[in-house]
Amino acid sequence: MVEPGETWWVLERNAAAAGFWRVEDYLKWRHADQQLLDNSSEGCANK
Repeated sequence: MVEPGETWWVLERNAAAAGFWRVEDYLKWRHADQQLLDNSSEGCANK
């Protein structure tokens, strides 16, 4: 879930920018959002 090169500071900043108080909640949201994007792009490739 954490990308190579991401520091705790970067994660805290991005979490706050996305409106999250906790980095853990931000990472869960980001992971779920990425899965949605991956699934939608697979559907486009099959058309």
